[in-house]
Amino acid sequence: MRWDRPDVFVCYASGDEAVADTVVAVLEQDGLDCWVSPRDVIPGHVYGEDIVAAIHAARVVVLLLSARANASPTVMRELERAVSGGLPIVPLRLEEVEPSGELTYYLTDAHW
Repeated sequence: MRWDRPDVFVCYASGDEAVADTVVAVLEQDGLDCWVSPRDVIPGHVYGEDIVAAIHAARVVVLLLSARANASPTVMRELERAVSGGLPIVPLRLEEVEPSGELTYYLTDAHW
């Protein structure tokens, strides 16, 4: 993991990796430093600790919203850490899906 301050923490569910890779590639082409798991987790480190550290170091979280993300406990944990750290969350809707109750709670202040 890069321990400097990443611009963007990319939050997505398993199964949406191909889209996440594309989003990261576009953002990084535009000069934004992205942190994405598992790419940026340091081998041998505790996975969850690296994720929490990356969220706290980031400037913004980009959520890839899909049915998978809507049902993912990992996505919910990452968003909870982002909200508790006061980070802005920018949702990027991948498909026509309404956020679940818990996800709606975390996205209350998000700009769509």
